[in-house]
Amino acid sequence: MTQEFVLLQCFSCKMFQVHIKKKTKKFECKVCGAKQSYKHIFGISKQAKDLRQICGEYNEKRIIEEEQHIEKQVKQKQKQKEEDKVLDIKEEEKINKGEESIWKEFEEEEVEEGDLYQKMIKPHEREEKKRKTEKSKRCKEKEEKQIKRQITSKTQTIKLLKEKEKQEEKQEEKQEEKQEEINDIEEILALFENNSQKIKDEKVEENQENKNIQKPLNLKNEENKQTKSPIKLSTIFQTMKQTTSQNPEEDEFLFGGNEEEDNIKKKTKSIWDDF
Repeated sequence: MTQEFVLLQCFSCKMFQVHIKKKTKKFECKVCGAKQSYKHIFGISKQAKDLRQICGEYNEKRIIEEEQHIEKQVKQKQKQKEEDKVLDIKEEEKINKGEESIWKEFEEEEVEEGDLYQKMIKPHEREEKKRKTEKSKRCKEKEEKQIKRQITSKTQTIKLLKEKEKQEEKQEEKQEEKQEEINDIEEILALFENNSQKIKDEKVEENQENKNIQKPLNLKNEENKQTKSPIKLSTIFQTMKQTTSQNPEEDEFLFGGNEEEDNIKKKTKSIWDDF
């Protein structure tokens, strides 16, 4: 069974990641470890490489958008800080000029009905404002530190994910190379088996042809044997008797026993024969 891979997004850290498709439709985040179910599938494929490339692109886009949003927030906070600083400087300048405070010599006067009453700022209100500005500064600094930590943590997680993806790609490449080697070996074995079968078939055909050729030769030999009549022993004995019953004259003629030849030899003897 071929495995299918799925491109999913974590609801807690919002990181895109690739997982093997399961029947339970549940997965565990590789970054934060949150267990969750499939909400939205961004891609399905039988090859994990394609999904990993898409996953990297989505993560990069998401990080860029988050960084832009964080930059906007930081700029807004910086503007607020500058405005607060300007107000604080103005207030300090007024105090440093040596202007006497209104509250030292202030005496409430009776106000007739219908007249406008101008509310004046009290000194404790100024102190409260200063405290609030200091608190706001501290809070802003804390928020900036938290934002920086988040950015650094996200960059680290991205690096780890990229390293994991590279390792997985290397493992997949090694597996593919092994499978290719196995396939090549199987092909070679199949060719060897086919060649061996062909050779066996050729040998069988040659043996059959030789048998077909030898059959008529054997038949001819058998026919020749049948045509030849066997020599009987009685005929052999008869021929032997006839040869023995011949005249001695004929034997002398055959074996050189004539008297004329003996006389000729005696006459031709010389002295040198006994030397």
